[in-house]
Amino acid sequence: MIFSKLVNLFTAKYSSGLFHQEYAGKTHVGRVRKNNEDCLLMLPDIGLYLVCDGMGGHSSGERASKLAVDTIAAEIQNGKGLTEAILVAHREIAALESAAEQMAGKPGSTVVALQIKGGSWQLCWVGDSRGWLLQQGKIEQLTVDHTVVQQMVNWGDISEEEALTHPDRNRLSQALGSRDEPPVVGCVDGALAPGMRFLLATDGMALWNTPLSLEEVLGTGSADRVVDRLIELSLAEGGRDNVSCISVFLKIAEEPRE
Repeated sequence: MIFSKLVNLFTAKYSSGLFHQEYAGKTHVGRVRKNNEDCLLMLPDIGLYLVCDGMGGHSSGERASKLAVDTIAAEIQNGKGLTEAILVAHREIAALESAAEQMAGKPGSTVVALQIKGGSWQLCWVGDSRGWLLQQGKIEQLTVDHTVVQQMVNWGDISEEEALTHPDRNRLSQALGSRDEPPVVGCVDGALAPGMRFLLATDGMALWNTPLSLEEVLGTGSADRVVDRLIELSLAEGGRDNVSCISVFLKIAEEPRE
């Protein structure tokens, strides 16, 4: 059975091949909302880390995000690639149907997923949950938001500064479960290297648009301390949304002793 229960705090280490994975994940409902529609999953034995942010009202968002992590994990374990697994999750969420969901809003979810396999990594996403990589002291946002406002920035209609306060800044242009058309899954990949620090997070995270502050937090302390600190900061800023984070640090695995 695939574990997909909402995680309060989980941290561990896993070694496979050349690289040692130190990882931690945490989710919090925040200070305002009654339900936690975020869901996260960590399967280090297959190098898979997932963060999803559900939507749809009442229990629809919770169902969608949980279905997303369960489906993606099952498809990866059955040999599917990450992009294909995400598209299967999209179809599963789109198929959810009930009178209550029609009244409350169609279930949907974002996803940001990291897969570590062999000597490489791949990160894929749909929606506005984000992924970052800290390497050699410099942070890079790997994802590009699938939002209406980001499209406007890409087209040159507004500036990045204007996007930060635009009234439609949280309106998604793509999500898992949308009936209009299948999402175009964003993907980036690269070779693994010791010292890499990955962060996956939903949009309730406090340092969402302050990369230098995020760089400082991500570069200091253990994986569990990073996610703990990000949750603390998010709650201190009001905790107006659910917030979930996973950090994954890569180190050279120690040689087995005789």
